[in-house]
Amino acid sequence: MAVITRRYAFIKPDLQDVEVSLPSVAAGPGVCSSFGVLKFGDLEVELNDSSLAMLPEFFEAGSAVQDGEITLSTGWQVAIGRIDASAGGGICFGIKVGTRCLLGSVPGTMSLDVLAGWLSDLHITSSDAGLTVRPTRATWSTDRPASIVLGVTLRSGQSSLLDIRSAFRGFKPSRAGVAVQGGFLSRQAQTDQSDYLVLNAVEHVVYILAPSGQNLDEVAELGSGVRVRSLTG
Repeated sequence: MAVITRRYAFIKPDLQDVEVSLPSVAAGPGVCSSFGVLKFGDLEVELNDSSLAMLPEFFEAGSAVQDGEITLSTGWQVAIGRIDASAGGGICFGIKVGTRCLLGSVPGTMSLDVLAGWLSDLHITSSDAGLTVRPTRATWSTDRPASIVLGVTLRSGQSSLLDIRSAFRGFKPSRAGVAVQGGFLSRQAQTDQSDYLVLNAVEHVVYILAPSGQNLDEVAELGSGVRVRSLTG
């Protein structure tokens, strides 16, 4: 029986918010991030809507040192990080929107002035479910789907990640695996990475991952009870 229900937003505005219900094996949801890729001319930039508390970790992971802030014409404050030349150079950025932050990075070939103009082109709205981004000139990539990644802590102390994506349009959902509350649950095994679970439903596909070395069978109990549904309004 599901005991924890939360609403989350895709960063891409044409995708409806989702309601995620977690079964009793889950102690609770953790950090949630929403991802999408925008095309600015020939350049593709992955945007990441995360908690503002993730900003220092994002800069550190990108080998960037914070180098002050700028203010966009839209009024948003943007933290700027310079990526070390040994890591390829470039700029990391974080647009601060209340308790959330829109994170991303661009190569060193883009100047700070050009970046500021590009970011000012983004219309950002915030809700309790997360951030939504509407570009004026840039376009969303059709090759790299938007996703919501939700951390989940199980009552055993083990952790898991739910990678939630819209189902492929024009295709019937896969019925491979075992029928569970939220769809059909199957186990995927590949030689070059850890095994993971896939929950196929009519509206969404959920990839359920456990950190390397942890027991995937225990995570299967989570997968058998997870439900994801689209919300309107």
